[in-house]
Amino acid sequence: MPKTRRGRKANTSPAKSTDDDPIVAPDPPEDLGEFGKEYWREHALLLCQAGILTPMHVQTFRVLCEQWQTYRSLTKWLSDDPSRYTFCTDKGYESETPQVRQRDKALDQLQKLWLKFGLTPHALATLNKQRGKYVSQIPAISQFAKSKYE
Repeated sequence: MPKTRRGRKANTSPAKSTDDDPIVAPDPPEDLGEFGKEYWREHALLLCQAGILTPMHVQTFRVLCEQWQTYRSLTKWLSDDPSRYTFCTDKGYESETPQVRQRDKALDQLQKLWLKFGLTPHALATLNKQRGKYVSQIPAISQFAKSKYE
């Protein structure tokens, strides 16, 4: 009869990256707009280092960047000419332009996706609590926060 061992099982999971293996974020898709690419470059590496952005989640992150592109471009278009917020109907009533609703819908989608990626303080704390981590234990987030407030 083989001898059984009590306690934890040996770790057979694939090796995680160490300090010797730098974490590399994927490049932004070529067909993303400029605002979307900028957002990707700004957040992808931090999310990869935090273990939130994995290959399985890249497409969802792409949708987040596309929504950011939509939101920012419509916001810029509206702010370039504030008269674009409304238009007059055939009967003379002033109404909101469809671009305002599109921008607001993009913001709603952004708020939902920010929660999924922990991109709000509360969402990050909740996400990491579920994973057994605390924000202060994630070096990339800690460094980012320190640089923001120093």
